[in-house]
Amino acid sequence: MKRRTFFALAATAVLAICGSACRKSTAATGAVTADAAPQVVETAFQRADPAVRAEAASVAAATRLQDPAALGALTQMQQRPELSVEQRIALGRCLPAALKAARAAADRGDTKAAEALKVYNAGK
Repeated sequence: MKRRTFFALAATAVLAICGSACRKSTAATGAVTADAAPQVVETAFQRADPAVRAEAASVAAATRLQDPAALGALTQMQQRPELSVEQRIALGRCLPAALKAARAAADRGDTKAAEALKVYNAGK
């Protein structure tokens, strides 16, 4: 009887540990709104070179302002070889907000936004 109880407790503990450790948090990997973009980028780039950090901050600010130029700046910055995985993920999380802003601007007749979308889609 004691052996079964011990085994049941051990199995429950293993399942509890694995279940909680294996779960991914959508808050850390999901897309962000345009307003949240600066905070996400600032967190990921806080230890980056000052020039890279400044560029990332301007890209995030453009995303927050829903500037269609943010789309090109985000995709261009993601291709920098010195970025860490965390930094690339942070930029990628901002990408849907930039796409949304560029599409909305293109729908309103903004030719620069339409060109930014064309370049983005061509590079896929």
